[in-house]
Amino acid sequence: MKRLAVAAGILALAGTGLTDAARAQSVQVFPIPSPSSSPGDITAGPDGALWFTERDGNRIGRITTMGTITEFVIPTARSQPSGIVAGPDSSLWFTETGAGQIGRITTAGSITEFGICQDANDSSQPFAITAGSDGNLWFTDNLGAIGRITQSGVVTRFPLPADGNGALPRPFAITAGADGNLWFTEPNLNRIGRMGTGGSILEFAVPTKNGRPLAIAAGRDRNIWFVEDPLPAPFSDGPKIARISTLGNVLEFRLPDRESVPGHVAIGAGGKVWFTDDHFRTIRSISTFGDFGKREYPVGGSRLGESSLAIAVGPDGSIWFTDPAENGIGRVALRRR
Repeated sequence: MKRLAVAAGILALAGTGLTDAARAQSVQVFPIPSPSSSPGDITAGPDGALWFTERDGNRIGRITTMGTITEFVIPTARSQPSGIVAGPDSSLWFTETGAGQIGRITTAGSITEFGICQDANDSSQPFAITAGSDGNLWFTDNLGAIGRITQSGVVTRFPLPADGNGALPRPFAITAGADGNLWFTEPNLNRIGRMGTGGSILEFAVPTKNGRPLAIAAGRDRNIWFVEDPLPAPFSDGPKIARISTLGNVLEFRLPDRESVPGHVAIGAGGKVWFTDDHFRTIRSISTFGDFGKREYPVGGSRLGESSLAIAVGPDGSIWFTDPAENGIGRVALRRR
């Protein structure tokens, strides 16, 4: 790839797409049995399958690498499951944003739910979840805290500090870094947070004004990668993929098209960083050096920008994604050059 511009630590690069024929061979979508289920997050499970949440379907789904889908109804009605991750106990752990609970599902489909609200006035909204280096599960609480839940269901919450104007953060995504800390995004305050497993907090400002950091993932290069979906011009200079070192140094890579809407991020083979573009409904990659991949994978559908795709790397090496607009789970079979 040829670099087009370098300015203020922001790199702009370009890529090329697949032909329609190549796309047809590369992308396959499997319909979810339950209609209008609104699939959300997706993760690789310990059983060789992919597991995903169904926000409106109130279910947890499982899909094999052959495309067979099984769904499990969550006991609490209208729980609005959001994030999901494989836990250290060989179960899947997920958040129930609407119910203020954390759920655990075994690979056999048995579900246990843990309440995290401390009293009747508590309206906690757990959203994203990750497995920590300490053997616990960690989650974001949209009402201004990071939560920790042990494998036995004991919950501790760590409130986040307000900004200089008294505005409370609304943490969005979270991941466990190679340094043993938890890293999370605060889109409303334009910050990246780092929390130790003991609850210590350090926050770093995103260089781009109104950058709105969203999804985040720990790279194999020991950096933490995240996407930025900033406010439109003239309030920012466009959408970006960025990385932050464990010391808090941020480097941003500007996407070639200002209309792009980066939504989710995952780490693939060789440490390649994969991300979604919800506006153009494509899945793309960037190397750890900041070079955008030559291929992009359109996932089909005609409802541009209508819904957010989530992605995960499967045990088969493919990129798997949830597609709320098409009510399906998709697979991108990566093609070698």
